[in-house]
Amino acid sequence: MESDQGIFSRLSRPDLQEFLSTLSGFLDKRADAAELSYLPFLDIFCRSIGASEGHFLQPVDDGVLLSRVAFGFKDDFNDEFNKARRLKPQDKSPCDEAFHQKQVMAVVDVKKEPRLPEWFVKILNRHGFVSLVAVPLIGPTQVAGVFCAYYHDVCLFDQHTRDQMKVIGRMMGAAAEKPTAAPPDVSLGEADLILDQLLETVAEKPFTKFQLFELIAQSAVDGLKLEGVVCGPVRKTGDTYAMTVAAGVRVPESWITTRVDLPPFLVKHMMKTEPEEPFPLMKRADGGVFKSLFHDDPVRLFACLWKWQKKIQGAIVGWRDPAMSLQGSEGLLLTRLSRLSALALNISTKS
Repeated sequence: MESDQGIFSRLSRPDLQEFLSTLSGFLDKRADAAELSYLPFLDIFCRSIGASEGHFLQPVDDGVLLSRVAFGFKDDFNDEFNKARRLKPQDKSPCDEAFHQKQVMAVVDVKKEPRLPEWFVKILNRHGFVSLVAVPLIGPTQVAGVFCAYYHDVCLFDQHTRDQMKVIGRMMGAAAEKPTAAPPDVSLGEADLILDQLLETVAEKPFTKFQLFELIAQSAVDGLKLEGVVCGPVRKTGDTYAMTVAAGVRVPESWITTRVDLPPFLVKHMMKTEPEEPFPLMKRADGGVFKSLFHDDPVRLFACLWKWQKKIQGAIVGWRDPAMSLQGSEGLLLTRLSRLSALALNISTKS
């Protein structure tokens, strides 16, 4: 089996607006969590890579990867696949390898791949499949599952195709790990449109990490009406968390590229507070090196860590007039911003 290799000239991007509209439905806290919500993604995924059949797989309690949603099949493919899989749980398919190795796995020609398990080859032959590609949906904390697309002729997969599929897999994985549903009467309004634009922008083309941090910082200022913001990668050394300020809005230029320790007050709340709970007022004295940026005392603070696969990717720290009351939707916006930021940093491929 190939791991992230080959060429496939028929690949084209999924329609961006259609894809992002569906993705936003997952990232929106009001989206339906039913597993059939994967069907629109599966449809777009298969069409975007020139496949007429495919399915979504997820692990069950015993760790066996089973088919949950199928696209393009006329018969009950899920039952057929799962029955065969259950009979040979030790024999792994390319879908299993994609899931466990967190890599795009491809079979160019079934007849030339001797390592495929017998139960899997029988299914491929029955449906006339010659090639396949399996893409893991890698989310911020876990692998949500696998999308597998099948072809009736020999297909190769190049580096561009591999990169494209990795991006799609990470975007879908992030969407699958959406937050708890919000009250139906919560409207995110104009600020949510700003984050929609952020999602669309980072999906259109690759950015450097510094460019991404600049986009994120400006989106935070515009969406949350902040007086100022800094963001950047975070490293932990012993008990100290330090941020390298990669971007900032309404902060002195001297702060950019500076490495600063996050004050204990800030770290305490970033570690124990869910992103949807906006931060409390903070006294300037508790702000450490950040206090030089604040004009008010106390200051209304907004901050959160960005995590991907349990690793801290970075953080954002923003502030505004303490007299500005907190809006019910702002916690949701902070949650979504943190998730989109982690996603953006993991789908950028520009060097």
